[in-house]
Amino acid sequence: MFAVIFDEKFYFKIKSREIEGSGLNPQTYTKKDVVVKSNYFPIKLDCDLNVHKLVSLIHNIILFELSSDCQQEQRVKDMPNMTLKLERMLKNCRFTSRELLLKTGSTNAYLKLKEKYGVNVTDNTLLRIEGAIKGRHWSTIPLSVREDLYNRVA
Repeated sequence: MFAVIFDEKFYFKIKSREIEGSGLNPQTYTKKDVVVKSNYFPIKLDCDLNVHKLVSLIHNIILFELSSDCQQEQRVKDMPNMTLKLERMLKNCRFTSRELLLKTGSTNAYLKLKEKYGVNVTDNTLLRIEGAIKGRHWSTIPLSVREDLYNRVA
């Protein structure tokens, strides 16, 4: 969860579906003439809202998101570096959940993808999967780790 400022409004990213029934409307934008709803919900920041109230508000949102009542299984495409296309490719190779991908590891998942899709799976795909598992952008993976990954799939 994090926040953005868009059109001079402050939004928190909230993945819980329960917030949608609260009367808050998600931030929307237009993409290819289609209105897309995001997971960002506006937080009204008026002049009377001081730092302590803002911290308390953020704290309550975090507690709500972490509560057992609103925990949801995270989709593969919601992990860093993942796209809907890569999620579908992984599902076609029987990686149907985030947990299964974490358990299997990046090199095994990459090898399965390479076996099924051949040249359409590049070395960058290996880095994207590793970054997703580690929770970081693929470009921040150290060179030594990259070389180790490449050696394991060679």
